[in-house]
Amino acid sequence: MKRLAVASALALSFIACSSFPRPRLLGPTDAERREYDGAIATARRDATQGRARLASFLERHPDSTLADDAVVPLARLEVKAGKSEQAEKRLRDVLRAHPKEDRADAVRLELAEILTARGEREAAWKLAQRIQPSLLSDDERRDAYRLLADLARDRGDTAAQLEWLARLRTAARDDSDVASVDREIDTLVARLPADGLVRAAERLGRRVPAAELWLRAGELSLRAGDKAGASRALAEAERLPLQPDEAQQLVRLQSLLQSGRGGPVDRSSPPPPPLSQVEGAQNANPAASVSGSVGVVVPLSGPLGKVAEDVLRGVLLAAGSFGGDPNAPGLRVLVRDSGGRPEQAANAVRELGQRGDVSAVVGPLTREEVEAAGAAAQEVGLPLVTLTRHEGVARDRAEVVRFGLTRRMEAEVLADHAVLGLGLGRVAILYPKDEYGREFEALLWQAIEARGGRVVSVSGYEPTATDFAAPIRRLLGPQAASAPTATEALEDPAAPTAPGGPPPLLDFDAIFIPDAHDKVAPIALQLASSQVTGVKLLGPSGWHHPDLLRIAGPRVEGAFFSSGFDPSHPSPLVQDFVARYRAAYGVEPTPFAAQGFDAANLVGLQILQGAHSPADVRNGLVATERYPGVSGVTSIGADGDARKRPFLLEVRDGRMTSLE
Repeated sequence: MKRLAVASALALSFIACSSFPRPRLLGPTDAERREYDGAIATARRDATQGRARLASFLERHPDSTLADDAVVPLARLEVKAGKSEQAEKRLRDVLRAHPKEDRADAVRLELAEILTARGEREAAWKLAQRIQPSLLSDDERRDAYRLLADLARDRGDTAAQLEWLARLRTAARDDSDVASVDREIDTLVARLPADGLVRAAERLGRRVPAAELWLRAGELSLRAGDKAGASRALAEAERLPLQPDEAQQLVRLQSLLQSGRGGPVDRSSPPPPPLSQVEGAQNANPAASVSGSVGVVVPLSGPLGKVAEDVLRGVLLAAGSFGGDPNAPGLRVLVRDSGGRPEQAANAVRELGQRGDVSAVVGPLTREEVEAAGAAAQEVGLPLVTLTRHEGVARDRAEVVRFGLTRRMEAEVLADHAVLGLGLGRVAILYPKDEYGREFEALLWQAIEARGGRVVSVSGYEPTATDFAAPIRRLLGPQAASAPTATEALEDPAAPTAPGGPPPLLDFDAIFIPDAHDKVAPIALQLASSQVTGVKLLGPSGWHHPDLLRIAGPRVEGAFFSSGFDPSHPSPLVQDFVARYRAAYGVEPTPFAAQGFDAANLVGLQILQGAHSPADVRNGLVATERYPGVSGVTSIGADGDARKRPFLLEVRDGRMTSLE
């Protein structure tokens, strides 16, 4: 019986073993290695022959431990040759046969990228999450982190997106790549509420930028009056390695927490109405009828010299320096050149504050100058009315008033008009991959969705790009034909993408392009040449330039954009300013001239209403409600941040026309 049992066991063992394939060798044979190396060498010289030799290797040696090595370069070559379905099948076959080989994760990465390109993002996400980045090459690891970050973004999982961007940051090739990822992270952090920041920071652990997230969460909690949340966030930040600026921010926020300052700010009130709907919009400027002194600190000798000159001209016009009796009362203007240097700007503010006869300072322009000048303004107790666009510069600086138009304001008025005004519920975004473009892309996305619309397609291009064919193809999706080059579009703007072919199927109603006019014009031409018709183009104030019409012509007909100033606006206040500015300087006023004019007028208005000291002027400024200026209706809150209503213009019959 015992011999029979043993024999039966051996028979069962043989049958069981015969039902599985024979075990593979521990490594490739010498012949396999030579054939594989030869195929790789051929592929480096000739893609077509390399594809054939790699495919032959896989067919001859499907069980080789080099199969996963061979399928990755083969799949890449096949995707480039337009054979992505064939590449996908090969990758899946090898992954099933070799799920634990050393290049299996590279196979998963290639497969996930194919799925992503085809729009199967959920399947790509599930597959990509199984990738072990430590088993990839350096370049592949960066590709995997970028893919996972983008897929997380598409899913709306900002915490996961930040985690993968943080990993991408640690794997970056050089400082420029780190800076690029940091800008992307900063844009995301600026969009997150306090609870979202906490979730993302908890997920990051001690990895950069966890400290930045905890500090931002603490700041938002302080502003909302949530002292418990702020205390926890700042305690978490204190446990992490901090950069010098982060350490300074931590000390500042802890001081605010201990002092009980930094409470909630009321942002629930609606934005100011259009200028045409405000009473008093026909009043003459008050600054010409008062006596006093206002300082102007702008970079006249720096790279922003032209902008600074425009601001100064606006201030001088408001102060009554032209077109009137030179002996009549008016604001005295004391001009100081900051030279574009923060310390020089700070010294100028200190000197003006120590005079004792200056009520306020208009300027500077850049964020760096404002930071330095704002600290000096605090020292001498002098209101600083800065024209910068950057949010937050007035935070924790009681003397600083930010008067400039921000990108958020522009994004919100554009979204209002697109979604609520025109019913354009599906929007695509084509943006430059720089700080300006990325911030606008994020802000408009947020504003569109807040109004019930959807961003259905996004594509970026390098800031230095002159040809936008590839970004346009990505925007249109895989069904798009080849877009014409910029040269082809300029030579024959009416030529379609594929002569006689059908136009692309568009799943959006509008395209937002956050760039300057000199980039928008060739983009508009290439869009038209790609048969992208019947959609609205919209953009920010960078579009507001006559050369847009000169270059793009009818291709931007019907487009609309925001602006800090509209010289075509029908308001008598605006038309009077335009006429006076032309008479004084012989040129057309710019948005910066309009802002300088309004800032000086607001200071003059406080003096006219009885402000006797710089403190009185500052208190009057932060109580401003619905001030009808030529640069838009403005309200200023106790936090020193102005809320303005940007203008909207439309290209109509070949002209830039006010939408009010």
